[in-house]
Amino acid sequence: MIKINQLSGLGFAKRPVFKGGEKQAGEEKPISINELKGAEALAIYNRPAIKSKKPEPLELISDLTQTPETVEGEKIYSSDGKLVWIVDTKPEGKTIYNIEDDKIDSIVVKDNNNKIVKRQDYFYDDDKNIDGASVREFSLKTGQLIKSTNFDKNGEANYIGQYEYRKDDITVRRGYNLDENRQYIEIEGKHKDFYASIDRKDDNEVFEMVDNVEDKFKSRRREVRFFNGTMISYEESKKYTMPSLIGSKYVNNPNLEPGKIMTKEQIKNLAEGYNGEATYYSNGIMESKTVNTPEGEYKISFMPDGEVTKITSDKTEVEYDDDRIYVTEHLNDNKTKETIYYNDNGYEVSYKNGDESKTVVISKTGKPRYYCDENTAKDSELNLRFNELGVIEDAYIW
Repeated sequence: MIKINQLSGLGFAKRPVFKGGEKQAGEEKPISINELKGAEALAIYNRPAIKSKKPEPLELISDLTQTPETVEGEKIYSSDGKLVWIVDTKPEGKTIYNIEDDKIDSIVVKDNNNKIVKRQDYFYDDDKNIDGASVREFSLKTGQLIKSTNFDKNGEANYIGQYEYRKDDITVRRGYNLDENRQYIEIEGKHKDFYASIDRKDDNEVFEMVDNVEDKFKSRRREVRFFNGTMISYEESKKYTMPSLIGSKYVNNPNLEPGKIMTKEQIKNLAEGYNGEATYYSNGIMESKTVNTPEGEYKISFMPDGEVTKITSDKTEVEYDDDRIYVTEHLNDNKTKETIYYNDNGYEVSYKNGDESKTVVISKTGKPRYYCDENTAKDSELNLRFNELGVIEDAYIW
């Protein structure tokens, strides 16, 4: 099942957040963030990069009415007889249908080099009826997301996303909300962020653009709004962050130490290096193996293609997803800790002890960007946000 990181996209807490992809041919250079007043604001407003043409949506890999019974291909069963995969092999690659609870949970299309071309994930409501789906397309060269489309339960496209990476760690994300006739663009760099949105209804149009520039302990934010092509407001603010180490006593809490993990290769070696009880899929691939080592007992789980998916010990479970790793630790006195490792080397740790919980988000550079301390019994919450140097720039108490 898909797990969502609720703390991602901290730079635009109320904006849409997307993943990046690769550069497309013919794209413009990133927007230069200079003075937005007057004529220059109007020039940016009219840039083709802002008002880009809506792309064609991706097509569904499989119709939403299709069921495991109607899918053609090799059916693979777990050791207890449950259908888990259906593999449709063709000369150009294979399509894998992942089955959970007798329903199609996701579909993955791979080429002959075992690289993911497209992926379709299903959304279900509380009654386990299909509520929609998303299709994502990936670069065969980099594995990065380059395009996505969301569909409603009737299979009609309602959202299109495009993603690219540029030089100097610049990420460009575009979104098109087809139901609301809304368009977004977000350009994110190391020290600069640019965001713009266009809302259209009947003959009216509202255009908003926001840019942020950070320079160590100084930051500047500007916001410009247009109505039907006329600039109606301009707002600018500057903020100076005081150098301080006060945040370290919060984020350096020993309860927020990230969980330990092993590489998939280390786990495979563990399974091969020790004897133990094993189960197998119907295609002969090992499904799981329980081994006893000097460090304790481990249960290792595999996908029907032999890929490691999970390793479990007495109080710890590590799950390997496509773009992140989840570590769940069951501590003493019903305390729990979950670590999420992201593919950019950043991570997030959440610690829970009854009504109290603490969360910290660490960037790919190893600096804290967010901290939350919450007590639901007391209805209290502390939120801290840090700049790219790991210094507190905002604090909120509820």
